[in-house]
Amino acid sequence: MNRRGNEYDVSCRVNTTDSALVNTEVDRIFLELYPRSATAQIDRAFRDLTTMYCGHRPGYHACDTAYHDIQHVLEVTLAMARLIDGYERARMGLEPLDAAMFRLGVITALFHDCGYIRTLDDRQ
Repeated sequence: MNRRGNEYDVSCRVNTTDSALVNTEVDRIFLELYPRSATAQIDRAFRDLTTMYCGHRPGYHACDTAYHDIQHVLEVTLAMARLIDGYERARMGLEPLDAAMFRLGVITALFHDCGYIRTLDDRQ
């Protein structure tokens, strides 16, 4: 029996508590779909997200919410990349998504809960 740990995705291949590992998997999916495109914007977004959620962004606390934490955000982001990948592989005549739309989807997923990060003057 294969038990999935809470820190892994549903495939048991990606540790969703490690932003670098999720970044690598998202880049892999992106480059399979768009081999001539660069991952620099995606990589920058992952670095910025990690900086913010770990409390290294000036003026902000680290993430202190129980559910809307970095693991949740990384799981949503990986799911978004996989959804776009699935759409592209099965679209059968529907309009394709380009690399810019993939980036937009992934970066939106990465920052969808950043409003939960409190500023230093927020004591609630």
